Amino acid sequence: MENISLQDIADELNMSQYYISHAFKRTTGYSPMQYVIRRRIGEAQSYLFSTDKTVTEIAYIVGYNSASNFNNAFKEMVNMSPQRYREFSRHQP
Repeated sequence: MENISLQDIADELNMSQYYISHAFKRTTGYSPMQYVIRRRIGEAQSYLFSTDKTVTEIAYIVGYNSASNFNNAFKEMVNMSPQRYREFSRHQP
């Protein structure tokens, strides 16, 4: 939920960004930043399903500084808007 960069990770592990990025992608199939985005969207899905917090509140909770950026990332990953996801997920058995 915090702002994090590949440089932050590299500094913490005392390794190069290049090495971390390639090792991470080789292990997970995602770049470190793709992984962060996927985790944030996954957390947002949980909040959308289980709370009545607004989409904007959820965007900030999961680490987005802009509701617009959050909406775009969510749509790209889930293929629907956060609000539509909430409506859809709550009507599933």
